[in-house]
Amino acid sequence: MLKVGRNVFAQLAFVGLVSVCSTAAQQTSNKAETEDQIKSEILHIEDIRSKAMLNRDVSVLDRLYANDLSWSNPSGESLTKAQVLADLVSGKQKFYTVSHDQIRLHVWGETVIADGRSTSTLEYNGKLSRGISRRFLNVYVKRDGVWLLVAHSQTVIADQSQGGEKQ
Repeated sequence: MLKVGRNVFAQLAFVGLVSVCSTAAQQTSNKAETEDQIKSEILHIEDIRSKAMLNRDVSVLDRLYANDLSWSNPSGESLTKAQVLADLVSGKQKFYTVSHDQIRLHVWGETVIADGRSTSTLEYNGKLSRGISRRFLNVYVKRDGVWLLVAHSQTVIADQSQGGEKQ
């Protein structure tokens, strides 16, 4: 009888261990699925944002940008959400083309950092810049169930030898 008891205990321990491992594997799988879903959402938002910038659709950008947005442009200016949107409305900033590539997304719960390269033709303060490549860093935070851009920074890529002008 004692031998059977130990055997049953060993079997129960094994079943418990398999259950714990299975649960951990499932949680890891769910986390990966969630992370993939988040990345897909952010890429979709980036696409919507690019189209809104091209179309100067301030109402869309107003919904995507946090009220406390911190924006640093390649000239080193630090702008608020109101200033960024006002520049588009006034025509101080006009986008003619926008293209993103080399995008990497880093997910930490309800915070996502997107970094990549942006190539655009735009006019800022009356100066036309064609095919300028920039590195960008966007920080998104989920607030009340909605992803918002809370910080944006960009810098001109020093070597523009692959087409484009230096600014």
